[in-house]
Amino acid sequence: MMNWWRKAFPIAAATLLLAVTPLHAASLRMSPIGLDLTAPEKAGAISLTNTSDEPVNLQIRIFKWTQVDGKDVLTETRDVLVSPPATTIKAEETYTLRVVRTASQPVSGEETYRLVIDELPKPIDPRAPAQGVRMVLRTSMPIFFADKAAIADIRFTSWRSGDKYYIEAFNAGARHVKLAGITLSSPDGEVSFGSGLNGYVLAGQTMRFESAADTRALVRPGAATLITGKGSSLDLRKDLVIEAR
Repeated sequence: MMNWWRKAFPIAAATLLLAVTPLHAASLRMSPIGLDLTAPEKAGAISLTNTSDEPVNLQIRIFKWTQVDGKDVLTETRDVLVSPPATTIKAEETYTLRVVRTASQPVSGEETYRLVIDELPKPIDPRAPAQGVRMVLRTSMPIFFADKAAIADIRFTSWRSGDKYYIEAFNAGARHVKLAGITLSSPDGEVSFGSGLNGYVLAGQTMRFESAADTRALVRPGAATLITGKGSSLDLRKDLVIEAR
């Protein structure tokens, strides 16, 4: 495996890569869009449906997922296997992937992984008169194996610097938190950090989130502020004071 996989590698839910081939884009429907397994569960399944009108070739890999200095890092692992590692799904057909934890030791807290699915571009036909840009799909989804006793414990700090607000989320617990729709609310107004997914905070890690620009008048430093949003399946309501930096 190439060393660049060991470096910081942020991945969105579906990242599009470019390759020069005849114009076409495969389309995959996935269910579920991740696995959150609790001991003694050691295996799960993900269904992939090819909704396009031609076969799609896929490479499937799984990596250990950690966070270092606020960035996602993927590294090779043998503790979890995905089967098959490569497949071809015919048009309008469904294929099932199996994800199995093979490590012999019990899970302590939570283990976190990323399943990465790459569409393999079709060979270029040199006889074809027209060439275009092919959108090649890369999908990354979270895989969790957790101890039953593991829980998250999220703690926030927030500050304003220039015309932006920042929130730092530290997970003091032993299980991940998925944050979405974070908002700072005060008598002066509200500051949104986005209505969708803000990101994951893994156990023992810290992640930082940045607001939109030009929000200086909305929340004053020193103001008692309520942070709201969604944390995995729980509603977040945390009081804090905005710092000035």
